[in-house]
Amino acid sequence: DHQVSLEINEVIELKNLCLQAQEMIGSPNKIPLEIELSNNHVKTFRRGIYPKINLEKGTKITEEDIICLRPCEGISAIYYDQMLR
Repeated sequence: DHQVSLEINEVIELKNLCLQAQEMIGSPNKIPLEIELSNNHVKTFRRGIYPKINLEKGTKITEEDIICLRPCEGISAIYYDQMLR
């Protein structure tokens, strides 16, 4: 059992590697960075959902009906999948 146990310095190294991996994964929440806000790049660099054709009110939206383009003037492209439900 002692041959597969970690020493204290190895436990600390394992903890640091786990914290580093967690930081690299990041957050699932998409929020603009401060630099994006101050430069107004949230609107210009992010993509928005636009219709490819004129759609009648009540039309069920399909992938063929919409496209994601810059700048984001309305609905953010992060809602693409929700638009197709």
